[in-house]
Amino acid sequence: MIKKFLVVISIFGGISFAHAASCVDLGVNLSRGAESNTVLSFQNFLYEKGYLKAAPNGYFGPGTFAAVKAYQKSVGLSQVGIVGPGTRAAIKKESCGTSTSSP
Repeated sequence: MIKKFLVVISIFGGISFAHAASCVDLGVNLSRGAESNTVLSFQNFLYEKGYLKAAPNGYFGPGTFAAVKAYQKSVGLSQVGIVGPGTRAAIKKESCGTSTSSP
């Protein structure tokens, strides 16, 4: 299995990981074992916020699971490690400044 991630090299010689879009609106629930660009976008959000310590790679493994639980704790949600409707709404509200009407 090949894992991909985007690395940006600046003109100053530093390396940084691609930033999540300013608005992270996840259209699906995410859980361990998932691998996609959606997971990568979500990981970039977690990485920028300081919850994910490892480099974003698009695979929802143990590091992402722990980061999700830490994020959920910080916003007052149950710490289940699965990105369901409540977590998705919190991420959208924080990154987009809006919320969804779904529970």
